[in-house]
Amino acid sequence: MPATIQYPMSPPAKRKPPPVRREYTLEELTRRIKASRDRTARPQPAPAPVRRELPLEDLLRRLAAGGERVAVKTMANRFRPVLRGRPLTRREKALMLLMTAGLGLAIWLQARPAPVSAHTAYYQSIALSARLDATAPQTFTESALRAVGADWRAASLFACVHPSFWRNGPAIHPDGRAARVERGLTRLAAHGPAVSVLTFSAPTAVETQTIGGVDRMTSRVAGQMELADGTVVRFAASLVQDESTKRWGLVDLMIPGFLP
Repeated sequence: MPATIQYPMSPPAKRKPPPVRREYTLEELTRRIKASRDRTARPQPAPAPVRRELPLEDLLRRLAAGGERVAVKTMANRFRPVLRGRPLTRREKALMLLMTAGLGLAIWLQARPAPVSAHTAYYQSIALSARLDATAPQTFTESALRAVGADWRAASLFACVHPSFWRNGPAIHPDGRAARVERGLTRLAAHGPAVSVLTFSAPTAVETQTIGGVDRMTSRVAGQMELADGTVVRFAASLVQDESTKRWGLVDLMIPGFLP
């Protein structure tokens, strides 16, 4: 008979032994039942509150009503200062008083307006002193520019301005305003005196404008000037009528490239 080959076979699986039922005494059984009851009777966490979406009017009304009911709690005797270090000596107190006085003096000096120089005060005193035809805005502008253009001196121009010229526009110190005008007139003088002054024939509008906190009659005139070297420049002038004399005076003069 042919020989049989014995193949390796896995050993039979081991079976788990059946669970052994433990027998408890009456005291142990009572204790286990009581412990299980304590675990089941443990309080459960409260459910999370559901946030309701309220209209804006209801929310504001609830906030106002809640604010009226809430009592104001004052914090008293919460912060108790602790004294540390030594008291100040007389010399230290005198030094602190001196520093305080010096700081106050510096603030007072900084708040005071800067003094006006002598030549600027002279320019302010000669306002509206030019003897020119000042009954109409156009004729006064032509006469003023011819008088100023003869020598391009600052005094000639400031004699044609209205006193509100020094308060018109941005807050600039009078010395700075006068220096700016002097620099512009110096540049114009390099081109020679004014040969002709021509204002545009458009009708000049007269309106009420607040200048320096006062309502005044104002007007604007535009035109061009020809200088001795052939340079032609445009100009735009703003004029104000004086309430007492009814004479017109310059409150602003703009020549592009020379005067702002």
